[in-house]
Amino acid sequence: MRRVLHFLQALFYLGVLLVVPTSCGVYSFTGAATTAKTISIQEFYNNTDLAPANIGETFTNGIKTYFIQNSNLSVVAEEGEIQL
Repeated sequence: MRRVLHFLQALFYLGVLLVVPTSCGVYSFTGAATTAKTISIQEFYNNTDLAPANIGETFTNGIKTYFIQNSNLSVVAEEGEIQL
């Protein structure tokens, strides 16, 4: 149960992080418009006792894959115009 709560908490914070940078723009159901060309995504860390050891890496790679497949943003290692 604790693992599920930590996962839901991580998803909530991710949602907040994705909404905050785009909240000043015009909202659409297909996504937010941005003039940024790059995004850097820092590693999410596993601070739980019961989750698999690689859950942070798996989650981070899933987020990177999502942005690569569903946006025009280039994922860079550091100093992206948008930082997550």
